[in-house]
Amino acid sequence: MNWDQFFKEHEKQAYLIAVKYIKNKDDAFDIVQEAMISMYKNYENINQSEAKPLFYKILNSKMTDKYRQLKRLWNLFSSEEIEMEYNCISEVKKEIDLLQKELDKLSSTQQRVFLLKTVEEMTFKEIAIALSISESTAKTHYSRGLKKIQENVNHNEN
Repeated sequence: MNWDQFFKEHEKQAYLIAVKYIKNKDDAFDIVQEAMISMYKNYENINQSEAKPLFYKILNSKMTDKYRQLKRLWNLFSSEEIEMEYNCISEVKKEIDLLQKELDKLSSTQQRVFLLKTVEEMTFKEIAIALSISESTAKTHYSRGLKKIQENVNHNEN
């Protein structure tokens, strides 16, 4: 997949994720733009099967950077508006970190199936074709991965 295809395929989803978590459209746009630039710089040297997970890891890193920036602003100004944004991002950051930690515990196949199903919204048939596995195997990896994540998240909340 060339860069233009990759960009077109992931630009909108990345923006929606950033808006959802950052709660500011301008900041979300900037974060996605920075993530895309970082990805573009080394795109030719990246294994295509690792491109998507790497991009979302970069995106998460950029959101973390924004969180730190807001924290510094909050310490400087401590206004109510900044405090509210900081608290919102802080909670989202905790959720993202927890989900990432739980995803890292899954096998690589479970991770790929889970991300293709949840982020890319692919069908099990499409996932099976993409990963060269049977449809039932894709379903099994997804359900087992989801169950592990739910169990661990529920355990951490208690």
